[in-house]
Amino acid sequence: MDNLKQHNQLRWFQHIYNNAHTGIFVVNKERIILDVSRHFCTLFGYSKDELCGQSEAMLHIGFQSFQNFFDVAFKPALSGTPTRIDYQFKRKDGTFFWCHISGTLVENHDEVLWGINDITDKVILTQQLQEKSQLLVATQTLLHVGTWELDLQTKIIRASDEFYHIMGIPPKSKITLETYLTSLHPEDRHIIYDSIDYLPKGVKTKGITLRAILQRDDYCEVRYLFQKGETIFDEYGKAIKLTGATIDITDQKETEILLKSQKKRLEHQAFHDPLTGLPNRFLLLDRLDKMIEVAERKKQKIAILFIDLDDFKFINDSLGHHIGDKYLIEIANKIKAKLRTSDTIARLGGDEFVILLDDIQNENDIINIIHKDISLEDQTLILADETVFPQMSIGIALFPNDGLDAQTLLKNADAAMYKAKRDQKHSYSFYDASLTKLAFERMNFVKELRDAIEKDEFLLYYQPQMNAKTETLIGLEALIRWQHPTKGFLTPYQFLPMVDELGLMIELNEWVIKNALKQSECWFKNGQNYGQLSINMSIKHLESPTCYDFIKNLLTQIHCPASSITFEITEGHFMQKPTEIIEQLNQLCTLGFRIVVDDFGTGYSSLSYLSKLPIRGLKIDKSFIDNIPHENDDVAITKTIIELAKNLHLDVIAEGVEKEEQKRFLLSHGCNEIQGYLYAKPLSLEDVEAFMACH
Repeated sequence: MDNLKQHNQLRWFQHIYNNAHTGIFVVNKERIILDVSRHFCTLFGYSKDELCGQSEAMLHIGFQSFQNFFDVAFKPALSGTPTRIDYQFKRKDGTFFWCHISGTLVENHDEVLWGINDITDKVILTQQLQEKSQLLVATQTLLHVGTWELDLQTKIIRASDEFYHIMGIPPKSKITLETYLTSLHPEDRHIIYDSIDYLPKGVKTKGITLRAILQRDDYCEVRYLFQKGETIFDEYGKAIKLTGATIDITDQKETEILLKSQKKRLEHQAFHDPLTGLPNRFLLLDRLDKMIEVAERKKQKIAILFIDLDDFKFINDSLGHHIGDKYLIEIANKIKAKLRTSDTIARLGGDEFVILLDDIQNENDIINIIHKDISLEDQTLILADETVFPQMSIGIALFPNDGLDAQTLLKNADAAMYKAKRDQKHSYSFYDASLTKLAFERMNFVKELRDAIEKDEFLLYYQPQMNAKTETLIGLEALIRWQHPTKGFLTPYQFLPMVDELGLMIELNEWVIKNALKQSECWFKNGQNYGQLSINMSIKHLESPTCYDFIKNLLTQIHCPASSITFEITEGHFMQKPTEIIEQLNQLCTLGFRIVVDDFGTGYSSLSYLSKLPIRGLKIDKSFIDNIPHENDDVAITKTIIELAKNLHLDVIAEGVEKEEQKRFLLSHGCNEIQGYLYAKPLSLEDVEAFMACH
């Protein structure tokens, strides 16, 4: 009987040795390969005869790798310390691959038994997931195999050391069937009872999966096991034992769980807005398609509400992008909380949201929902200690009245929103067919605007700045114009808002600065005195990290004195982020440029910040000049600005001067520098050079 046991154990061992998915090889202390398993040969591409008797060095990618392996793995294993590491080896064909290798000393033989698994795929998977999850590292662990034998009479289990290790049972301790069952998850114990019932009857199985609960020092650990066995019969055909193998497949299971989690997360990211968690455009269109199918079948109406937050740009610019993000989240949460579960709110990007309302009876239903649940007209938000009243423009399209498919309905709702924004902000507008033409024209205008820079359709005009006391030219302000191919001559008021909306402001401001400096260089070389050339500086350009380097590089290419160039920055803009703006302006001053505050009096400057700005002058806004000397408030403000400039030792210039009485008032109060139609409107290059020649 002992021989039979030994034979069976040997047969099982030989079966596992040659058929396990773990490659096995044995080396002596001189690191000569003594024996290899069949799977090991498959892993490395050698035959057994090619490996046995050869140095283990043939498996390594180089001599240094061979030496390092001795230090980190072979030496500890030879000293009796079980070793498990991940290491890179070389196949016969010269390709490298990653393996998880574990080694243990063969007692009394000075030989090391190694188990090796190809984990190349797992390493690649870990890299693809950017090593964000420690669970993926577990997939590199060797699949350990433990053998066991259950005596059906005594219910005693004899097992290999690896089985003890897998089950978390103290080595060499007595294992009974009941002991083994207590190590399993309570819900899985019936699987063992079923196996004991059908295996002796000769039923073949593909194996079973179990959960083991292992008691660690201060916690319980669940491990997944794959187990397969077969029945041993005596000479009379009676089942006497079950024998088999148990493999720890926790790594594979955890990898499967992780991949499912990753897949679920990626699917969520693909169809949801990362900031608000709302459905994005893709999911919105999918839901709208489904709602249309239901509405067609039930003869119902659907409302598509396209929302734009009117105050978002101001909040974003004045309070910062992080506050702008918080504002979007607050708006999304408040509206979502009031909608029905059958409705959908989605964020398309920026400050644009879309709401889908199903089973709408009439337009009054929509209006009631807007006032009660969507407009948030009676609510306030506290952002960065500021009280904000949400304001939005809403465009409405109805199915089937305004379109029969999702794309058309969304486009028409968008057109209606722009009508609401154009006609009267903070309101709503229903779609009508005429809006399609307006939307198409706007789309063409956007395309033409994008092309205008490449086609060089922009040009600079120049408005003279005069010393009204001496009647001499002291400077010019460069002003951009657009020579539109079909619409003709367009002023900044007709296209700059769209430039800002499209994110082209920095690119356009760079164009203005570059061309203004080129013209300045030309005048300078020709000996034409223009005094100071003023250029409006976009706050977005000034805030960009490339602004300083761009202008500095221009000075190396375009040779004009920086001291003859003045950058005008609008007061209201720099007060949004005064500390950062002061730093940027100081950098420009180091290059030699002058800085003047434009539209002064409209931005509520803090005098403490004003004194810190590296500015050389103030420009009184046209809105105050228009009504002097008749409007007392404007007179008082203008006189105060002039006096403030004198006290701070700053130049002061008034813009928008159109009448002689305005000129006389300014001169009488010490403001000699003026700009406006009284002397000249913005002039073309040809006209301004003629003006320069006369002054």
